[in-house]
Amino acid sequence: MAEALITRQHRDQDITLSTTTSVATTISLGDMAGGCVSFATMHTSSATLQMWGSATAAGSFRRVYKSDGSVVDITLAPSSTVGIIYQLPDECYGLPFLKIIAASTVTTSATGVVILKS
Repeated sequence: MAEALITRQHRDQDITLSTTTSVATTISLGDMAGGCVSFATMHTSSATLQMWGSATAAGSFRRVYKSDGSVVDITLAPSSTVGIIYQLPDECYGLPFLKIIAASTVTTSATGVVILKS
């Protein structure tokens, strides 16, 4: 008898970093259970990426916090000369929609790819 194989589904979504939720890329997490964000050479002076969530794609996006009251951020590595992949924080997966926001000035609209998996 052949074993059943479990396969994971994945999808990629291009994003452009912004310092405001109004122009940031909306990422749908409804059918996904994990993922990461990949950047080639970073062109931003931001030291962190903030996670903002909403119940609807067109809704009000709010800053994501952990249960202990601390913010859910990704601290960026200091190097801007190599590509880097960052795991998305676990706290994001209760959200149907996510926006990743640069905490400070984005000098040349850094772009990346969010790689999501089910």
